[in-house]
Amino acid sequence: TRTRTRTLASRRWRVTGMRRTAAAAALAALGAALSLRRCLADPAYVDASAYEAHLRSQDLVYAWEGGVSKDFPWIFGTNAYVGNGFLGLQISVKNGDELTVEFGRADLYDHREGPFPGQDELDTVDDTLHPNSESVPVYYARPRLPLGNFTVGFGAPVQAGHLRLAYFTGELSGWVSTTRGNVTIQATVFLTDTAPGVFAFELLGDGKETYELWDVSLNDLVVESPYYHAWGCDLNSGCGYPGPSGTVVDDYVQSPPGVYRGDVSDLKNGVSIDHPLLAGGDFALALRSMPGTLDGAPAQSSGVTVVGTVAMDLVKDAPGGNAVAMAEDAVRSLQDGGAAALAALRAAHRAAWASFWKATAFVSIPDKIFEGAYYNQMYKLRAAGAGEGTMVDGSVGLIDLMGPWPQRSVWPGVWWDLNTQLTYWPAYRAGSAPLDVATAMVRVLRNAYASGQLSLNVPEAYRSDSLGLGTQTPLDCSGGAIPIKGWGGVWEPGHGTNTGNLLWACHSWYLQFLASQDYSLLEDGPDGTAGLVTILEGAANLFLNTLAEDDAGRCHIPSTFSPELYAGEDASFDLSLLRWGLRTLVDLTPTLAARRGLRPSVRAEAVERWQDALDCLVEPAVDPATGIMVTGDATFDAPHRHYSHLFSLHPLKLMDLANATQREIALRSVNHFAAMNANVTNGYTATGLASMSVQLGAALGEGVGGAYADAALGNITSFMLGLMYWNGMYREGGGPVMESPMSVAAATQDMLLFTDHAGTVHVLPAVPSGWSDVIVDGLRADGGVDVTAALCGGALVAVELRLDIGKDPIKLRLRLQGIPGEAVVTDDPSVPLEALDDGSLEVGLEAGQRVVLTTAEHAGADLDELVAPVAPLEGTVAGNFWGFNDVTRSVKPAPEPELFSLQVGRDMAAAAAAAAAARIRAAARRTAASRAGQDHSLQA
Repeated sequence: TRTRTRTLASRRWRVTGMRRTAAAAALAALGAALSLRRCLADPAYVDASAYEAHLRSQDLVYAWEGGVSKDFPWIFGTNAYVGNGFLGLQISVKNGDELTVEFGRADLYDHREGPFPGQDELDTVDDTLHPNSESVPVYYARPRLPLGNFTVGFGAPVQAGHLRLAYFTGELSGWVSTTRGNVTIQATVFLTDTAPGVFAFELLGDGKETYELWDVSLNDLVVESPYYHAWGCDLNSGCGYPGPSGTVVDDYVQSPPGVYRGDVSDLKNGVSIDHPLLAGGDFALALRSMPGTLDGAPAQSSGVTVVGTVAMDLVKDAPGGNAVAMAEDAVRSLQDGGAAALAALRAAHRAAWASFWKATAFVSIPDKIFEGAYYNQMYKLRAAGAGEGTMVDGSVGLIDLMGPWPQRSVWPGVWWDLNTQLTYWPAYRAGSAPLDVATAMVRVLRNAYASGQLSLNVPEAYRSDSLGLGTQTPLDCSGGAIPIKGWGGVWEPGHGTNTGNLLWACHSWYLQFLASQDYSLLEDGPDGTAGLVTILEGAANLFLNTLAEDDAGRCHIPSTFSPELYAGEDASFDLSLLRWGLRTLVDLTPTLAARRGLRPSVRAEAVERWQDALDCLVEPAVDPATGIMVTGDATFDAPHRHYSHLFSLHPLKLMDLANATQREIALRSVNHFAAMNANVTNGYTATGLASMSVQLGAALGEGVGGAYADAALGNITSFMLGLMYWNGMYREGGGPVMESPMSVAAATQDMLLFTDHAGTVHVLPAVPSGWSDVIVDGLRADGGVDVTAALCGGALVAVELRLDIGKDPIKLRLRLQGIPGEAVVTDDPSVPLEALDDGSLEVGLEAGQRVVLTTAEHAGADLDELVAPVAPLEGTVAGNFWGFNDVTRSVKPAPEPELFSLQVGRDMAAAAAAAAAARIRAAARRTAASRAGQDHSLQA
């Protein structure tokens, strides 16, 4: 039991006019200098829970009129979508009169054998699969696979529509109108363990529109690598696209076509498609109609309620398996249960989503476009990923670049040189539910260690003690050995050349530990499950085995590749990751020994070896003009999206920015990177710069509206309004992806709660100009401490810290926005509180303890009264910006973004914010009347 339950469900939210008036009066009494009432918006929370109502203003809203072909470009960036971390649906209106439901399963990968690049000891290729290839790039042999779709041709043009993706319930609902009548739509993928892997969608006509008039079809897709198709390969003329190791897959062989069972016109008796795989086994999609609607009414002849699932049976040796029987049994069982079974399933689903949000941090800022983008990514995190207790059908729950919403793309898998880590960053500070979703990465790495794959990923000579991870892999982390060319060797472009990928994945694992304080993540389990220390040691050994010492006693790394940049000795990317890894091993080993009651001398020899390597390891090279270099002899001299050479600053935070010299190097490096990339249009470049801005501003102790806070805002805004799709998705290079926008949420969290190089937690460190009111509740700081903070009228009013039962006692070092440590008072005199000379504060917390920190001016501030959605900026969008509606289309025509150099960040960010605000105000004026007229639709 916690000392005090601090979830949004327990907040005393204001739900009536009388209570809001009382709350305002209480807040006004806190001080004449500040009007704290500004922190309270005035939402109508009469008929819904507080968090549900808050999320309702964030929902994706799709609204259009005037005909689909004229006004509504349905693409990946406008599709409506739902998911449960396993299965996904995408819903769109295409061809002017057709509704399409696309299916996806997140762990549906091909499983053809290699050899893959770098596996020289495997000298044969399966001639049946790739007769003319000496080695097979993993994204041809083991990519994500596409599924089919279900289409409904209305036979009458779609004129208008309104769809809403409700985050709180994970359900899509709405309507479309044709020239003949109206059709209501519902769709969901059930988030529950009682019937894993089941989705449902429903279309009900109004009598003028009726099922009998519709042309319904279930469409198979060719089972082939999306990468192959994305590059325009043609089986008749050949592909000829060179693989990344110089190989050519010019005669890629597709798996056999799907086998239909049943008839889509007779959904009552079911229809399925069985897909045999060339490498063995099969997967199958099965659909059936239900005898009742999703709302519990009897089935209607004017429409149809369809349930479905996707099953896999990846036995090898021969095409075919039991997947179709598994899929058909699942939907038949649900159909037999009738309306009661469907109602129970939906109730469990809604309860599961409510539980997720109640254990997810609350964030409210006055820029509602920004706020909406944040919540969209938090929804995607759970809809695309699954935690420890929510896996289904053996799925590991890892989020790859497409999640459960596959498309033809050159990104059909997991990328370990940035994308996977970036996807999970928002989970580590967003509360216990998102943190559980992030356990998938740990699970995948542990599985790969247990199978021996992490060892197979390094050259044979190093497998006795070293581990590695390729760049692009399927869920089992296979895909080819990492080439180590050694001293004097010539680097060759190819898959797996990013030697530090596993170290970087271990950094995310460590973030999981810092947030959860779960020591089982660090240690090997009694069942042989690998802990972080074991895998981190193997990843570090790959470098330690190749270090060379010069005459001055300095240790160097041989030629490796800085992701997406270039190769050379002493690559800053690998130097930084190795330094972080060795420091972490040195720090953790004696701590874990003490917890087990062992002598500190346990593993002393290993600790000494790691410390010796740390002492002799060279620092990343620094150029007087451009800052941190890519390698020991190469500067960052051409525009490119990846900031791999800047890892010592972000995300590893190895640089001590309190040191003026280090801070100047960091600033020089970031300015150069931003200037070089002024015309580069890549999303994570902008959000990476935003997080670097936060670090620099926090080091300088900037207040509200500081230059670095505004630079962070400008960079994130450039991504959101410039490159991010209207529905929160993204397209990078050769195809659709979902992961880069996740960095918007992570960078936003940095602005609100940030831990620096020394472990000091900065509360609201980078609040930009115009954000005078900010409320956060339940953001997770390193050490497992939950933080609530209220900024009102530009002043930090109160901060609450909470430490769960079961956690180790902690001494937390804090910096509070605009409040020196000596000015802080607490509501609990028993809590140790010490103001430090540098203006920070040290607070001691025991497990189950909470404390409120404030100033004498605001003593007695009640955070229960303050934690509520803040009012939107005057004259701007009040909510529901994202999706695809009139305001979205007016404000966000998808312009090219500009990256904001920190040297002029304040002016540029302010100009960008002003321009965006002007567009928003103009759009709001143009559409106010029509939106008011659609209120009845919004309620539906």
